[in-house]
Amino acid sequence: MLSYYEAPIMEIKRTVNLYFKIFIDLLLLIVSVTIMLQPAIYNQYPLCHPDLLSYLSSGFDNIVHPFRPFFYGVIIRHISMGYSLWFVIIFQAFIFSLTLYLVYRYVFRYKNSMLLTLISTAILSALTTVSFYTCHLIPDIYSGFGILAIILLLNTHKNHWLLTVYAVILLIVSGLVHYSNIGAFNVIIVLSFIFFIIFIRKDWNPFKFKQLVIPIVVVISLWFLMPLLNFINGGPSRITSNNEVIHMARLIETGIASEYLHEKCGEYNYDLCNYLDYVDSRHHPSVFVWNYNDSPLYKGNCKDDDSCWEQKSKEYKLIINDMMKTAKYRNMIIWRIGIVGSFKQFVCFGHQPIQRQSRNTPGYMAMQKYFPNEFKKFNTSGQQSREWTTFKIRNIINRWAVIFGFIIIVLFLIIKPLRKRLEFSHYLFLSIVLLYLIVNAATCSVFSSISPRYQDRIIWLIPFSAILLLTNYLSKSKVE
Repeated sequence: MLSYYEAPIMEIKRTVNLYFKIFIDLLLLIVSVTIMLQPAIYNQYPLCHPDLLSYLSSGFDNIVHPFRPFFYGVIIRHISMGYSLWFVIIFQAFIFSLTLYLVYRYVFRYKNSMLLTLISTAILSALTTVSFYTCHLIPDIYSGFGILAIILLLNTHKNHWLLTVYAVILLIVSGLVHYSNIGAFNVIIVLSFIFFIIFIRKDWNPFKFKQLVIPIVVVISLWFLMPLLNFINGGPSRITSNNEVIHMARLIETGIASEYLHEKCGEYNYDLCNYLDYVDSRHHPSVFVWNYNDSPLYKGNCKDDDSCWEQKSKEYKLIINDMMKTAKYRNMIIWRIGIVGSFKQFVCFGHQPIQRQSRNTPGYMAMQKYFPNEFKKFNTSGQQSREWTTFKIRNIINRWAVIFGFIIIVLFLIIKPLRKRLEFSHYLFLSIVLLYLIVNAATCSVFSSISPRYQDRIIWLIPFSAILLLTNYLSKSKVE
């Protein structure tokens, strides 16, 4: 029993130790965030995407574009405070490090979670391309945030209510900033529900139905929130407008549109029939969508992006509907886009060069208009003085990091002594990550196109999964 004087002294020591631990964790968090910002520090400015103008016009002018989600522009406007885009990428780096910490702390229950977060961010930043997406002013990094938010909500351990609120907000934001995320998140939740139904009575399954209630409500709400935001800001009250344009671009790329039009142009007077040579060339979807000089999308009486998309999408919708009603072309779509395309997208990943934004390009004009106080810093950054071509080496390192990460995962699953060290939370994490990689590839192939960027934005989850398994193995080895 402690003496009269020892009790307050022990309490003071505990308080000092607590505050010292908080200080160390905050210091490690700052270092982790700084590591994630290295590409921008090297560039001397956040990495600016050519689509920056559409995001900034959405956020600052409340413009709902037919080809871009509205909400990421809102995030940029409020986080930057209209003053500096550095605030946006610092915010993204902070969310990345904080979310990794929460996964370590509350899903896998590690006491030294912040140290593990620092180690993980250092490894992922060095070996993968995740830090480039963190520093890039596009919403790609939120695809990974969303899946980590789902994992936090499906945590088999009891969450603090603040953690649940954080995960819900992160999931909603991640769903609203990118069209592909909404569908992918829904599929993951549906598959989780099916898993629960099948294995509800298994002794090894600590999963509870109530854990699914919140994520189900959140992903369903996304289908109402995005149209509502569009409508409030003067856009159409649906998820995305004129998506038939994107579908047609994919049909042209795969050659399906060419075969269809050669068969049907004698029967129907489609505007695309006047451009069969272009359709036969099977251009990449981005060429069809953004080449203002040559694409049939911008031919005719339409005057700008919105009117061209609105006008041409009506015809494209008729063509697509007819294709889906015809077994021949429906089977082509299922095979070439659904199956082959999904596989190609699954194995296609890598960071693409960051192009210089020359005068009169959207990115250049966006910086002049919305951030004139930082325009000089932007225009003298590494991105502007040279086009980044060093991603060849970076992508090779990234690819081998993914390969070795996948090998480590497989070894843990097939070697019995290693497998015995895994808990249900590890299996749940690995299952969701693998499903997400597959679903993301299928979603992008079917609803957009095949691009290394689409899979690369989340491929870091493979090396991160390997780090989790190795961390678990080493921690249990020390205990033994």
